[in-house]
Amino acid sequence: MLTEMRGEGKIRHIGLSKVTIDQINQALSFTPIAAVQNRFNANEGDRKVLDYCTRTDTAFVPYAPLDQENLAQPTTDADGTGQLSPAQRTLAWLLGLSPVVLPIPGTASLDHLAENLDTPIPLADVVRG
Repeated sequence: MLTEMRGEGKIRHIGLSKVTIDQINQALSFTPIAAVQNRFNANEGDRKVLDYCTRTDTAFVPYAPLDQENLAQPTTDADGTGQLSPAQRTLAWLLGLSPVVLPIPGTASLDHLAENLDTPIPLADVVRG
């Protein structure tokens, strides 16, 4: 059905959600896959799927990237000059994992959105846990 819709020009790309590597390969046997969205954060997720997406240059969109229930207290950056919120630290960590990672954190307010967008230090300087 999706491949027919793409052939008719109704959609441009096809993505998958909540899949294993075997399921990705099965889908690839009959259509290109533009992105994979799986649950992934510092506390859970299959790193093998992320690594596969990195090797195949497939966008990886982590579902529940901030894992709101388990965010820790703010931490300082590597040189101790700034302070990262738990959300900023988590987003920096995710972005540092692979160039194909595209986190889309949910937000309930403009202040939270601004915080997510305001990374006070280069990603390479984030203290990684």
